[in-house]
Amino acid sequence: TMDEVSESASLDQAMFLEFTHVVMKLFLLLSVPLLLVMAPLHVMYGHQSHKADTLGRLAVANLEDGHWLYDVHAVIVWIVVITTQKVVFDSMRKFMVRRQQWLKEMPRPQSHTIMVENIPRSHCTDQKLEDYFNVVIGGSEQAVETAYIVRHTGALSKHSKELTHLEHEFTKARFKKQTLGAPVGSDRSARLPSGE
Repeated sequence: TMDEVSESASLDQAMFLEFTHVVMKLFLLLSVPLLLVMAPLHVMYGHQSHKADTLGRLAVANLEDGHWLYDVHAVIVWIVVITTQKVVFDSMRKFMVRRQQWLKEMPRPQSHTIMVENIPRSHCTDQKLEDYFNVVIGGSEQAVETAYIVRHTGALSKHSKELTHLEHEFTKARFKKQTLGAPVGSDRSARLPSGE
């Protein structure tokens, strides 16, 4: 069952199987009006039935322009749309139940953590963000345990890349000195710049 797959593999795997079930159900429901009703009508009323190949006789292109079967196709299109919508929404309702159960069973801190992006400047401190969510979610009670704002780390990233590059250069220089037999750090080329 889906519950067993969800427990043993993951919710994502269970939903992938559910997706294949939805597709098979849609195929079964829609193949009846399309293959068992419309295809024979195309063969019977098609103007090129004797000339067309087997698949061509089943197709809507086999009909003459303005044929009355085009009106039937308009009805069939709505049957396909309504059927697909019903099957997808029913599947979505079942998924939401499983998703909510999965979220409730998730361990801490994952079950109590959210990530928010594009925070307005007026709420860009830990305390202001926490106060905002307490008002929005909890009203008068304390709904948020803690809030952390990730600071701008652009400069840190640049320095981190520079440090990695310099460490790589230092490793190369040390290897070169070792292979040539000179002691490591015997000249300036094998040392990191001062203050780093």
